[in-house]
Amino acid sequence: MNAFGAVRLAYVTLPDNVTDELRAVEWVPLKVVPEHALDYQARRITEAVNALRAGNRLPMLLLGERVSA
Repeated sequence: MNAFGAVRLAYVTLPDNVTDELRAVEWVPLKVVPEHALDYQARRITEAVNALRAGNRLPMLLLGERVSA
């Protein structure tokens, strides 16, 4: 991990009640997120990043699928 990654990771905190669900936090390229997350989680992450890159607001998702308002 480079120095920039270490700084970003310093801002990530895990609540005590999720330590049995989360083992680690790691920054990975978007294209490999599906290798590290469940399908619906990978879809959520990808949708959010694509929306932010396009300058849009984040979409409402349910189990990783878009929900119409």
